[in-house]
Amino acid sequence: MKTKFYVLILSLLIFTINLSSCDIIKTNENTQDEITDSLNSDSSEPSEILNEQKIKETEIKKEIITKDGQTDKPIEVANEFIPDPTLGKETFDNTCASCHGISGMGDGVAAVGLRTKPRNLGDSEYVSNLSDDHLYKVINEGGAAAGLSALMPPWNGILTDEDIKNIISHIRTNLCKCNTTKPENTNLDQ
Repeated sequence: MKTKFYVLILSLLIFTINLSSCDIIKTNENTQDEITDSLNSDSSEPSEILNEQKIKETEIKKEIITKDGQTDKPIEVANEFIPDPTLGKETFDNTCASCHGISGMGDGVAAVGLRTKPRNLGDSEYVSNLSDDHLYKVINEGGAAAGLSALMPPWNGILTDEDIKNIISHIRTNLCKCNTTKPENTNLDQ
């Protein structure tokens, strides 16, 4: 008898936990009665109700984000990637520093065995004359693709587009502490 009682209590407890963790999301538009009525109606499956709720919430969020309070017209919001020099430093330290050194001066531990020494990325006079496109090409396709040393390996397929842009941001922000003086799509053939 006690076993049946404990099984009943345990079942009720599990049922209560399942009900309390239900994914029904109440918005300002719905009252508790509307949610209860929706769940009790035979016309919709609970998953359909949840999907409708999520769609309504998404539409409300989009309306808040895309409406200009003065003109009530949609605002264009670009999903533009913004490079992060902190993430770039982490990637640089893990992939580039063995040759270029942590400070980017071309004095990494692997540089000792190289015929052609890695570029000093802390040289602001040199690096400021390189476009971001040029740096991207060298990192992505390797030195030979940009007329530089073939000892600089291509990192495409290993580093993502975002990784490379983060590294370039790290070089500009932390190593050379310089901006480019070259417009994009230009190369420095040295």
